Amino acid sequence: DPERGYRYHHLAGNRAALSYANREALEHFREAWRLIDELAQGHDIRESRLDTAIRLAEVMEPLGEFEPTLVFLEEALHGSEGLEDPSRYAWVYYWMGNTLGNLGRYDDAREHLLRSLDLSNKSGGKETEGNAHNYLSQLDYFQGYLKRALDHAEASVRCLREIGNPTRLAWALIFKGFILCDLQAEKDYRDVMEETNIWIERSGNDRARCLFYNINCRNCLKTGQYKTALKIALEGLGLAEKIGEGILTVFHLAYAGLGALYTGKSDLALDLLQKGEKAGDRVGHPLGLTHLRLGLAETLLRLDRVAESINPAEAALRFSQKLDLGHTLQRALEINAEILANAVPLDKTRIDEMMEQAAALVERSDSPWYRIKHLMAQARVSLKRGRLKAARESVTEAKFFYREMGVQDGTDELRSIEEAFGELGVKGG
Repeated sequence: DPERGYRYHHLAGNRAALSYANREALEHFREAWRLIDELAQGHDIRESRLDTAIRLAEVMEPLGEFEPTLVFLEEALHGSEGLEDPSRYAWVYYWMGNTLGNLGRYDDAREHLLRSLDLSNKSGGKETEGNAHNYLSQLDYFQGYLKRALDHAEASVRCLREIGNPTRLAWALIFKGFILCDLQAEKDYRDVMEETNIWIERSGNDRARCLFYNINCRNCLKTGQYKTALKIALEGLGLAEKIGEGILTVFHLAYAGLGALYTGKSDLALDLLQKGEKAGDRVGHPLGLTHLRLGLAETLLRLDRVAESINPAEAALRFSQKLDLGHTLQRALEINAEILANAVPLDKTRIDEMMEQAAALVERSDSPWYRIKHLMAQARVSLKRGRLKAARESVTEAKFFYREMGVQDGTDELRSIEEAFGELGVKGG
């Protein structure tokens, strides 16, 4: 009885997905997909293809199976020609945009997400519209267009408030929080973070909770709370591994590695980042892998293993340049410039070019936090080049921005730079 089999595989897949048994859910939806061609005449299998492809995409995303997801979605589109159903098509185009974004194909992703927005407006599908705005906000955020990203994030929150779905609203608020974290002082976005936490608790959704760990960890790294950042990242990692969340496992390992590095636990940092690089290769999420490689390059550089830092830093730079990745590209340029500043002979031209490109990305984002990171990188590069006055100027400016953002005493990273040029000043007389 293919019709009953199809229906029960969907029910079983839904139940499995709710408990994060995504592999089990995937098998049920694959079996439902296989049964579609056996459904009785009179049953519109075009609708069944679209519905099953959407469910497959939902459970394959956390598993990192992006290329197979595209195959199912494209087959569903080709096998449903002539069906007048903008609501279902809006969901398919949303998941195509989401999947292409995860693969780093941002231009294609935007095209599909805008198509999803158009279809959801025609069908009145506020949930799809909200999700499409949410993913567009993520793409703009990744590329450093923070004000534009915030517009999409706010549109997403407005749509999802209307339908009252706690999980979807929590997800939208989290990404709005990411953007506000990079634009504002902590006290200015605290209300959004508190509301986000309320909706996460209402939803009971561990994927959203896992992502919330991520944003809190990043905020602690920025404000110099390195021990807390490491603790949060490891808690988030434990939850990500428990629910089989492949993408966030990669990001939590990247941030845990940085937290360990900044608390002086270099061996732990290397262990976490190398473990993360293997996970990133396995999941196939290029943005997450880039974050890991940058963390690995920075750790090796701080350990004076300059030659070993070159390959991961250059790989991260190539990918970041290919997609014009905003702050990630800024960080890649700064780390590569610092590696060059530690190399012999000194390539002053390339160093200056990289730092100028990084400065332009800071202006694009209009983020005071990105400016602080750039000033710190400038100070370290200037120190390596023996430019003590320039290093002091960068540190003085960084202190001003720290105070503006509510971090009155700066961070240990800042203090380590001050100690370094203090030593240089003594050596130089």
